[in-house]
Amino acid sequence: MKLTWLLPLLPTLALAQVDKDPRWTAFQSGRGLEQAYRQAGQANVQWSADSTAYGLLEGRNRVWRRCEKGEVIDPPAVFTPAKSFQSLRGRPIDSPDGHYRLYTQGNRVYLKGSGDPIALVPDAEVSPTVLCGNVPWVYGEELSQNAGMGWAPTGNHFWFYKFDSKPVPTYFLTQQLDLQSKLMELDYPKAGANNHLVEVWIGDAATGEAHKIDMAPRPGVEYLFDVRWISSDWLMFSRMDRLHKQREVAVYDTAKGGIRSLYKESDEAGYIPSTWSPTPIADKVFVPGDRGGFANWSRIDIRSGAIEALGGHPFDVSALYSVNQRSMVYGGRGGANALANQLYSYDFRSKKATLLTNPGLHHNVSVSPNGEYFFDSAQDPNHAPEFGLFKIGAGGARLLRKHERPAVAMLPAPATAIVPFVSADGKTALTGLVSFPPRFDPAKKYPVLFDVYGGPERSDVSLAYQPYRALTELGFLVVQAETRGAVGRGAAFRDAGYTHLGITEIDDFAAFAKKLGEFPYVDSSKVAIFGTSYGGYASLMALLRYPDVFQAASSSSPPTDWRNYDSIYTERFMGLPKDQKAAYDAGNVLTYAGNLKGALQLYFGTSDDNVHPSNSLQLIRELERLGKDYELRVGPDRGHSYVGDRHLVQFLLGFIGN
Repeated sequence: MKLTWLLPLLPTLALAQVDKDPRWTAFQSGRGLEQAYRQAGQANVQWSADSTAYGLLEGRNRVWRRCEKGEVIDPPAVFTPAKSFQSLRGRPIDSPDGHYRLYTQGNRVYLKGSGDPIALVPDAEVSPTVLCGNVPWVYGEELSQNAGMGWAPTGNHFWFYKFDSKPVPTYFLTQQLDLQSKLMELDYPKAGANNHLVEVWIGDAATGEAHKIDMAPRPGVEYLFDVRWISSDWLMFSRMDRLHKQREVAVYDTAKGGIRSLYKESDEAGYIPSTWSPTPIADKVFVPGDRGGFANWSRIDIRSGAIEALGGHPFDVSALYSVNQRSMVYGGRGGANALANQLYSYDFRSKKATLLTNPGLHHNVSVSPNGEYFFDSAQDPNHAPEFGLFKIGAGGARLLRKHERPAVAMLPAPATAIVPFVSADGKTALTGLVSFPPRFDPAKKYPVLFDVYGGPERSDVSLAYQPYRALTELGFLVVQAETRGAVGRGAAFRDAGYTHLGITEIDDFAAFAKKLGEFPYVDSSKVAIFGTSYGGYASLMALLRYPDVFQAASSSSPPTDWRNYDSIYTERFMGLPKDQKAAYDAGNVLTYAGNLKGALQLYFGTSDDNVHPSNSLQLIRELERLGKDYELRVGPDRGHSYVGDRHLVQFLLGFIGN
């Protein structure tokens, strides 16, 4: 088999040469400065238990002040969130009164009180493929469900999962570095394959008995998640169909022994985002859901089942920070730039939403537990953070006092420029960022380096303070681009990427590259792109689908064919392979392998249990069949990982030369 380790079209550059190159040295030094800028935009704030004081980390010391008058005080009792009695990844968890313990052993879950341990699942229900009290990898990775069992906040009730991987095809990995290799068996459901069978069980420590809740199988239901106790009487959970088009939030009533549906939603044209999680507070559940094409809050009364729509924003809401009797405080977009985070309050009596932050800037906030104050760090990529404490009132927010931000050496402006551009659809306004090299000379031409992730539901562009990127020390303009398919801007924007992974976002990356070509200081003949995981996939697709726009790509741990990736993630965005063959083929890197004419660095870890090595190996086989040149880097026994700074810089310096 032929492997070309360094492309003939690149100057030979040994690692020893990289180590002596002043650009590498400057890049290494710049890493610390880049991190300092990022930290400068984050205020480290704690709140007192009664919300009357706040403690700001100033240097190495936390200084506590009264909210209203600002006088410095001794450290008060600090607010701490209510203790969670959920067990993460099968760890033992004690009951609230400390009299009982739930723990896992082997594939079973046990209850331990003052007597002998009790096995909670009958022998007839247990087999080698059963997992109790824990979650399979895919549930934690793709549904953010990491708890496998838990106690009610009061009383003796508990819940736990029972999964069965018997229908799931096994994927095998090996570890090869030891004298004797080790075989790893993964119950990893790939797109279109059978998923885990799932049950939720509920029990009472006083009786030592548990039973399955009759919630699945149910027509159309494939996933059970968001499982948590609201009270000693109500166990909340979400259930969703396999294609993520139908979602239901429900509660199991331990007193009455039945399930009650609280909220249902459907999206037949696209999918329901995984980030929309219900938040229980007292006897209410707050749920973000689509209304008028955008995610807005609804409040559900658990006792009556009444649903109240809260606001109707023309953007997606985000984090719910605080709820009291009068109002709720939450995040969302809606600023001058569609990517800028803002803070809002909603008054339950007037049914009015109020913007609390400056819409011209991006905001990182910390809200007091009672929802009456917030600490704001207002910024944009070139705007040094402005720290301030605000009081929330009926008409908006009032500044109580400003605070000095951490001292960071300033760079000449504009060190990072916000560059608007139009997406590949010719109509959607998007945002790009360009970070300039030190000592930038607009009379010269500079190569371009795209730093990408590109995956659905999240944006590559943040408007947080980031005036400097260490990679610019190599001589690149370092850029990031917003792409359609992310959450935050409504259903139409999000669904533009549905069944179009590898198409929509890559078209938008190319549109931004072409926009940059309009600037006289951009060398459009030297445009590189790099990323890891989905970013590795996006880098490959950009290089192969737009070979005349992108001339080099470094791809780490990339999925190359979505048929190889897990069912929950892939089918959410692509549907089933049997139903969407054309979409899967269009999103397959191998489809475009014959287009390779630029420089490619490919890396994978041989023990990657997330994006399996088969992805890279299938691409390697196709490139070899086509007689294509590329650079291959391998991480022996490494998991889901990145090629590393030295090898990336070696590749990039070889690409741009001196």
